[in-house]
Amino acid sequence: EMAQASLKRLRSLKRFSLVLDLDHTLLECTMNSRNLPPPKSDSYHEITVQGRVHRVRLRPHLDEFFRCLSPLYESTIYTHGSREYALAVADLIEKTVSCARFGGRIVSRDDAPDLSAKAEKRLDRAFPGLGGTASSFIVDDRYDVWVGRGDFDRLFLVEPYKYFDRIDHGDQDSQLLH
Repeated sequence: EMAQASLKRLRSLKRFSLVLDLDHTLLECTMNSRNLPPPKSDSYHEITVQGRVHRVRLRPHLDEFFRCLSPLYESTIYTHGSREYALAVADLIEKTVSCARFGGRIVSRDDAPDLSAKAEKRLDRAFPGLGGTASSFIVDDRYDVWVGRGDFDRLFLVEPYKYFDRIDHGDQDSQLLH
């Protein structure tokens, strides 16, 4: 019943649901300091999850991405990460990116215990009772984790974002502009 109410609300707002992966799609995260310089406003952010410091680099053009899509889509995070990690990253993105709003819409491995074991994502997990919902689209860096019927048809695949491996070479990624 809650899923039907959510779909009805989206239809009344004339919006679609945009399901977003985190790691290597919207950002790169590392727990390895590898002599990284202290974070600057234009380099990376530090968040603490379960007592461990995570260094997070948001993908370039994230602000433009959300500015263009937020009038048309309601964003949901869907990650293999823990709920605590997803909440911390969602909070960082909402504070840093002007139009980014998740409203608590997060599906993590803690919400779907078989997600971590099988590494499989399905839209019907994010939208139970709606069969994956025809009004949803996915942005992810991996296609092989999407196993739901019809999910491939809704997937916009982006190249994996890797910042920390090539920090000395600059950051010319423009995937989110496309």
